[in-house]
Amino acid sequence: MMQGHLPILPVLVPLSAAIAMLLFAREHVRRQRAIAAVSLTLLALIDIALLVQVVDGRILVYRLGNWQPPFGVALMVDRLSSVMLTLCTLTATATLLFAVGELDSARERAHFHPLLQLLVMGLNGAFVTGDLFNLFVFYEVLLVASYGLLVLGNEPRQLRASVQYLVLNLVKSVLFLAGVATLYGVLGTVNMAHLAQNIRALPEGSARLLVDAAGMMLLTAFAIKAALVPLFFWMPDSYPAPSAAVGAMFAGMMTKVGVYSLARVFALVFQGADSVAGSWVLPLSTATMLGGVLGAIPQVNFRRLLSFHITSQVGYMVMGIGLWTPMGLGGAIFYIVHHILVKAGLFLIAGITERLTGERNLSGMGKLVREPVTTGLFLVAGWSLAGVPPLSGFIAKLLVIKAGLDAHAFAAVAAALVTGLLTLFSMTKVWMTAFWGGDAKPLQRAPAPMLAGAALLVSFSVLLPLVAEPLWQFCHAAGHQLLHPNAYIRAVLGERPLFASN
Repeated sequence: MMQGHLPILPVLVPLSAAIAMLLFAREHVRRQRAIAAVSLTLLALIDIALLVQVVDGRILVYRLGNWQPPFGVALMVDRLSSVMLTLCTLTATATLLFAVGELDSARERAHFHPLLQLLVMGLNGAFVTGDLFNLFVFYEVLLVASYGLLVLGNEPRQLRASVQYLVLNLVKSVLFLAGVATLYGVLGTVNMAHLAQNIRALPEGSARLLVDAAGMMLLTAFAIKAALVPLFFWMPDSYPAPSAAVGAMFAGMMTKVGVYSLARVFALVFQGADSVAGSWVLPLSTATMLGGVLGAIPQVNFRRLLSFHITSQVGYMVMGIGLWTPMGLGGAIFYIVHHILVKAGLFLIAGITERLTGERNLSGMGKLVREPVTTGLFLVAGWSLAGVPPLSGFIAKLLVIKAGLDAHAFAAVAAALVTGLLTLFSMTKVWMTAFWGGDAKPLQRAPAPMLAGAALLVSFSVLLPLVAEPLWQFCHAAGHQLLHPNAYIRAVLGERPLFASN
């Protein structure tokens, strides 16, 4: 009985945890921590159960209220969804561990734990929803929860960053809703499987032009969320502003919602490169790789430097998507797995260096090599980000570049290679300035939970290469499943074709 309800549990569990915290543990930090730990443990078990069910290509569909398509709300879980759910739980677990050591009791009492659970709920909902309007709804849940976490503490830099963050996300919301409304007006549905079916049957003419316009609006909305060049300028100011624990959750998961949406919606609904908007994805990836890494090089604030690298690394994922081949999408998914874990880990390492030195700028730290655990964590994560073999970043970059060569996307491949070299230069700069060079200053102690949270994520840079072959086979199969959505459409709509009235 419970097995049939698995697809909705990634949404219900964190929502229930947040409600329980607000009702029964509002002033009790330890109770909130315990509820959060139970929630994430349950989510981990649910994620494993979902992975086991979809590993062979099965698509799980859950119809709320048992409404038959295209009516009602449908949730679905396939290979890609299950990977994203698992990564969200892992990142949230590391964030919770780190926050226990980083945050003071006042910030924890200021609804950090309920907001984190609501953020997880919004992320999970975006990964399992089967229709565009509910994807928009979960984006709004994300916006509310992330805004609350961003301003937690009410420091001036947080309030400044929150204004820009809120304005750009409201613009994204307007574009998203306008795109969804246009598709509904033309095709009479927001169910993604039904949209895919109807668009494939749509003749050339004014209706097709409106669909293309809706695609461009959705591309712009997803580009803002994923921080693609030239729409990334809000992110390097916003992500360094909150606590390191919150920043790590943002760095790991928030931009990847945009990347996930890009892959899901444009592969399923708009048929990839066959759409006007889909043809823009690869050029955007090239600009994003180079623009992000060039912005990172002159930065002196550790977390701001890492924020620019989020943009450049997202460019690799979007490059894989923009090739619109099974290998390209598989490489993008493998890159997502690598990057979420290593980037969130690097943000936590930056938080540890701030705790040790009391400094945010690299030049003010100096001789952090005296802390062997922090140094080892940075070396592994930094080298992995730059793509040094045999770490996970090397394999992820190799897969995306190989897919680019196979597709003859030589300009994107050249940009990927240059970006990798400049990323290595940037990580070397951090090493020479903050860890090896500078003046030795008295260091504070970093609590064990902070080190444990960072170590949990960084360890995957070493562990993923050990299972690279089965992981790649899974990612490649997920990419093939995205590009060949007939099984998805049949799972959601059934065997009988449905056509909405235009």
